[in-house]
Amino acid sequence: MIRSKFTFNFVTNTNAVSVTVQANPAGLSFAVDGTNYTSAQTFNWIPGANHTIATTSPQSGGAGVQYAWGSWSDGGVVSHIVSPSVATNYTANFTTQYYLTMSAGAGGSVSPGSGWTNSGAVVGISATASNGYSFGSWTGSGSGSFSGTNNPASVTMNGPISETASFTPPPQVQAMAFLQQPGNALQGATMVPEVQVQATGTNGLALANAPIAVSLGSGTGTLGGTLTHSTDAGGIAHFNDLNLSQAGPKTLTATAMTGSAPPTNSSSFMVIGPAAALAFTTQPGSAVAELHSASNRSSKRWMHLGPRPSRACRPASSSMSR
Repeated sequence: MIRSKFTFNFVTNTNAVSVTVQANPAGLSFAVDGTNYTSAQTFNWIPGANHTIATTSPQSGGAGVQYAWGSWSDGGVVSHIVSPSVATNYTANFTTQYYLTMSAGAGGSVSPGSGWTNSGAVVGISATASNGYSFGSWTGSGSGSFSGTNNPASVTMNGPISETASFTPPPQVQAMAFLQQPGNALQGATMVPEVQVQATGTNGLALANAPIAVSLGSGTGTLGGTLTHSTDAGGIAHFNDLNLSQAGPKTLTATAMTGSAPPTNSSSFMVIGPAAALAFTTQPGSAVAELHSASNRSSKRWMHLGPRPSRACRPASSSMSR
């Protein structure tokens, strides 16, 4: 029986370099040569050999949380080849981001829109009312959120945050009246004094912040200026830049943007255009002239029509009776 003898020789690479690949924060996913990992990995690689390290972005961290890749510690792109010749650590760095949810109730809008924001960032928020509504308050939830009546306000992104703006409905106008009627005006010029419309609500009380619009009620032309104003604390809407493009008799109509008040008309007024021609409506007639004598001692006067009388026809002066 012939027995064969085998000898096994194990060769170790005493020149291998230790390479560690990891993510920051820990627990995020990365890949080395196509294999995915979620914890730090240490490899022994031949010096100068090519290997691929990569990661993905963003990575979910649960509801309202994500991690956005920022950089590799060696400055490489998100997926790139490395060829270390000495012991090296490669770290994929991520930025924590939280979701800011922005909502608006009826009657307005909010800014900015919903979106992802870096952890610790201070974000300004603002609300804009519309259609006669007025801003009410913010209701916020989450670490760093804001609740209150400040507008604008700010939040600090210490976690996912939700912010909702509420708005107050406009006052309901029950009746209107022209407090200051439009007066006659020049074509194209600003109407002076300003037109004023007062709005009242239940029990005849003046309403503040009520939107009132004016329009051309009768007559031709275009009404210019700011045609919608909200009433002041006394319930008065001030229209101080109105003008009309054509001459002639006009009226204005005031309309409440909210409430059940019927439109109301102003008294009639005239817009005066430029003169196109001039004409004498009454012609000048004959006139009587008055003359004084030249004598210092006589105050006699005579009147005449037509040419001045000759010397022979003039009254005798006082010197002739001396």
